Amino acid sequence: MTFNTWERFEQETFQRENRKRSYGAGRKPQLQKLADKLLFILVYFRLYPIQVVQGFLFGMGQSQANEWVHRLTRVLNQALGYEQQLPEREPANLKQVLKACPSLEFMIDGTERPINRPKDKADRK
Repeated sequence: MTFNTWERFEQETFQRENRKRSYGAGRKPQLQKLADKLLFILVYFRLYPIQVVQGFLFGMGQSQANEWVHRLTRVLNQALGYEQQLPEREPANLKQVLKACPSLEFMIDGTERPINRPKDKADRK
């Protein structure tokens, strides 16, 4: 999450004309520094804890954790998209990605899981 992306998000969200309260009004947020915000969202995406646990880890309630997750996810996606670091979700677009970045190295994270199938041939069909 780059500093410029966060600044753009703040301008679009907190410094808009139709805002009812001025920026900075109300309680001070638990995640005041940009580094805290980045750690919060990276911990969430790495561990995927329930929001109650995420809030506990960062000294806030579940509702605030939920709000921060949604807010910071959007900002992180914008930053990674700007830096062209978002993972490709469509396998059909892989050729385009490899053509644009010929020295790209990537990993596939997967786990084999057995599929339970009926032993009776008629049931399997």
